Amino acid sequence: METPTKPQMSMHSPMSVQWTPKRRPLKILSALRKGAKSAPYAYNGWYLKTQKSVNVSPLDVKSTPSVRRNIVQDDPMPFSLVEMIRPKKVKYRLPTKQEMALLHTTFPTAITFRFEFPLLIIHCKEPPEKIPLTVGRVAAIFLSDKENYHPFPGTVGNPRNPDWLADDPYDSEAETELTFCSRVFRACNVNGFKPVSVSLYLGTLILELKEYVPTNKFPGKIGGVVPYYCNGVSAWSSRNVPQSRLIDPEGGNEDTSNYTSSGLNPGVRICGHKYAGTSGLIVRNRSTGERRLMVAEHVFKDTDEVFHPTTKLENRIGTITHRYPALDVALVRLDESVNYLNESYFDAPQCKRLVTSRYEGTAGQEWFYLDSGYTGLVPFLWTGVRMELREDITGPFHELKYDAQYIFLAMHINVGRLPNGVCGSLLVHDETDDPVSDGAVLGLFSWGDQNVVENLFVAVLDPLVDEGWEVESVDGGVGSAMEVTEGEISAQGEQKGKGT
Repeated sequence: METPTKPQMSMHSPMSVQWTPKRRPLKILSALRKGAKSAPYAYNGWYLKTQKSVNVSPLDVKSTPSVRRNIVQDDPMPFSLVEMIRPKKVKYRLPTKQEMALLHTTFPTAITFRFEFPLLIIHCKEPPEKIPLTVGRVAAIFLSDKENYHPFPGTVGNPRNPDWLADDPYDSEAETELTFCSRVFRACNVNGFKPVSVSLYLGTLILELKEYVPTNKFPGKIGGVVPYYCNGVSAWSSRNVPQSRLIDPEGGNEDTSNYTSSGLNPGVRICGHKYAGTSGLIVRNRSTGERRLMVAEHVFKDTDEVFHPTTKLENRIGTITHRYPALDVALVRLDESVNYLNESYFDAPQCKRLVTSRYEGTAGQEWFYLDSGYTGLVPFLWTGVRMELREDITGPFHELKYDAQYIFLAMHINVGRLPNGVCGSLLVHDETDDPVSDGAVLGLFSWGDQNVVENLFVAVLDPLVDEGWEVESVDGGVGSAMEVTEGEISAQGEQKGKGT
């Protein structure tokens, strides 16, 4: 067993009233911004704050889902089109005539406003001078007048066909999204169909099928939720989604600074002999005391050695000891001389806890961030969950195994085709007063559909948490992981009367 050691506190410790997050060199930030001039938020962190809006009162900010303050303050509307009724339940409304007039005044080049809650899709003749992340507290997508956008892939079924789960409909307060997706998976198999994946995306059920089946054979609702069917085609990787305003970053715009002397932290560049990636969290096993660094497993397919920032022999920082290919996560034992703390994730929120499948957030309303040496700060909207059939498993449906994933939407404001090195970057929830969401890490950046960051998928970290791995706190102890006890699981199982 490794003896936990308390790392030496630096002068930038959050214990100090003078503490501020570690910042990237200004020349690196300038280079990154030059490579994505059309990305108003991708590189606008605390080092380059955007203008503050006088329209947002402290009460408005407190009563709406929390996002980073510089982004909240860029919402140009003094009103909100969304209200949080209770946890995991929101209510949307259409704007009044006066509010519509204000929308037209604020965005004079806009042709149409499509209120497809939880999204607002705005078509414009010309891009607005300033493109906010939210409009009326609703996530907004800006497109040209010639571009079309369909939030949901697939087509609907036949409403006259019986609901397979009519006797046990989806109840967001009694079961998790992933549990419901598992039930839908089984219902498809029981009824003779072959699902590849089942997703709850922005509150909509999406079924990806291995073989083509006429949609008139499918029910118009499953568990009381209207599904979209993708028959014999991929729901995600083959989507023909226009990428408005996205450009490729210029070559060489990456932070290759050596942070070893000042101490390493999440978000720095790491690499193996062939590939490069972004470093993650320090985790500690509550049972064995082992201390490890989380990285993207596929970045180190060819080696167990990990380097920062380049593969010079003197730059080796550790060796991989654990691999979780299904999660695309590997754990690194750091060399004794390496000083690495979780106290700063550059301009992204501080990471405080790992999230399991029991996370009780509100899809379509919560913002997560990553920061890497290849991108700077990038915001993502959490849109839901996905259960995918694992390709290497064969056998009857009751023996099938699934990979659980969280889905994020990049909102068309990033640099488009992100460099491969962004893999391993942490997706962390904004700071908030809610202890469940504050600093919550949903996973590591792994892959997106069609190699363009339209939708991002990260593996749910249950297997890691089940083995006792938790976020190491700044003082060298362990944070916490959001999970439920066996007693709570048993009680929920008795309440629902099903096993999935």
